[in-house]
Amino acid sequence: MGIELEPPLIEIARHMARDAGVADRVTFIEGDFFTADISEATVVMLFLSSAVNARLESKLRAELRPGTRVISHQFPIGTWAPDAAIRPEPGGTDLFRWTIRPR
Repeated sequence: MGIELEPPLIEIARHMARDAGVADRVTFIEGDFFTADISEATVVMLFLSSAVNARLESKLRAELRPGTRVISHQFPIGTWAPDAAIRPEPGGTDLFRWTIRPR
């Protein structure tokens, strides 16, 4: 599931999904992540700042189902300790991963 405020970026994402052969498994919508219903997502990928990630922490924990994976590019999410942090290549950008735990 992709949520984006800027329509041109949604079109780019849809094009990239088609090129990658995954268009049938992803959804992109124009909207505000803070007000969107994310409860059906199975993977959430964040390309946001550390400040915005911190503001999203409670929403992610409250709305996502157990087993949902959250990946953040470059920045952690508030005080939430990631399950894993990797740098895919030397000099690359960090990726952080969380899995929503049962409540």
